[in-house]
Amino acid sequence: MVSEAAGEVDADVLIPALRSLRAGLDAYTVCLLRQEEGLRYRVEAMVSQNSYARAQGSFSMNEPLTTGSEPFSVTVHSRLGGDGFAPGGLGYYHEPIAVRQVVVALIRLPSSRETYLLVVDTMHDGSLETASARLLVEQYARLLQTLLSTEVRRALESVTMRPEHKPRRDIIADEMQKARKDAQPLALALVFLNRGEEVSQTDDQAIGELESAFEERLREVVRAERIEKFGELTYGVFYRGDAAGVAEWASHLQSSFVDAEGQLRGGVSVGVALLNPRHEGPEDLRSDATAALQEAFQTGECTIVE
Repeated sequence: MVSEAAGEVDADVLIPALRSLRAGLDAYTVCLLRQEEGLRYRVEAMVSQNSYARAQGSFSMNEPLTTGSEPFSVTVHSRLGGDGFAPGGLGYYHEPIAVRQVVVALIRLPSSRETYLLVVDTMHDGSLETASARLLVEQYARLLQTLLSTEVRRALESVTMRPEHKPRRDIIADEMQKARKDAQPLALALVFLNRGEEVSQTDDQAIGELESAFEERLREVVRAERIEKFGELTYGVFYRGDAAGVAEWASHLQSSFVDAEGQLRGGVSVGVALLNPRHEGPEDLRSDATAALQEAFQTGECTIVE
């Protein structure tokens, strides 16, 4: 399975979304491309079952991947080869791959002139031309537009820290090592202040004051657990209690902000990932916690990934 992205932030934000779309459509490859000049495209994120899929870099094509011009318009290439779309033209593979269908959705960012393409292909005939499949691709295109927007990405998943801070991956690695050495359960909760998108439009001083109040309140709620800043108005909380109690703990954390007023009004979103054997490194645990936070932000419900 190829699953890489252009940058650390992109990987944490985009890869979980592409993975879920691939699973939902039983697709072969799902990728996000950024359109450069002419018919040149850059791979921003890729999830594929084929090792020849491009994990990064740019490529050029002889014909456009989509004929649509309206945002979220969906183009289905129902036949590959012959008088259909040439399989050799799928430049996001390093060599020609005999896929059967390709669906492309156009994404435009309202805050810039950038254009992206969400591309899904399959080895099965007819599976991507159904109305339900087209609708799902369109819905994911809308989700990706939101994730790609500067404000939401910065509010939810900015991991650019000041030089004096220890890298987040090192902090997670330390906690994972301790938990496994002591044979203790561990959960990483990402807590995002729901006003973050609104506040991110203000000056740095206001954001700093809000973060101080947010962190102070978190420490009152979770007490002994380790709390670290993971991004703008986003904190990571490490839970070491009984795994059976993590749901109650996370629910209490979220409900503690429901009636908050003043700076902390609007509550929080809480996404939790439980450490298990499949988490080989810190990026794996953080990726699951990020996916849980994204779902929690969208649904308003505390989300736990086991």
